[in-house]
Amino acid sequence: MKHLPLIAIAGLLAACDGQTIVEHRVENASTRTVRMVFHADAFNRFNGDTLVMAPGTFTRVAWNDLLGGRRDYRRPAEAIDSVYVEVDGGGSLTRDLLSDEAWAVDSKGRGIKGSFSHVCTFRFTDADID
Repeated sequence: MKHLPLIAIAGLLAACDGQTIVEHRVENASTRTVRMVFHADAFNRFNGDTLVMAPGTFTRVAWNDLLGGRRDYRRPAEAIDSVYVEVDGGGSLTRDLLSDEAWAVDSKGRGIKGSFSHVCTFRFTDADID
């Protein structure tokens, strides 16, 4: 009977699946103000409002807390259906927000069933505006 609490704790620890936090950020490293509206699955929690990004700023556009420890996250654009982009003064963004390769992914975490975080950043400069 005195081992029952230890068995219960061991059972709880074995049942833990870990946690994965995924954050999507957009960084405006250009000299132009840019407006964006993301259309995505609500599960992925992308901001559905118009984002006004002043030059030299970054904005978190999505944040999701997933059950289970996922060590790798290599498809940052997967959940985005479409994005409307408007550049003040005219022009268009030539860097593709819907391409996984256009996003940098910084992953951190530990353990087999541990906690992991993945920060996905889409950075654009004046060279990406036509």
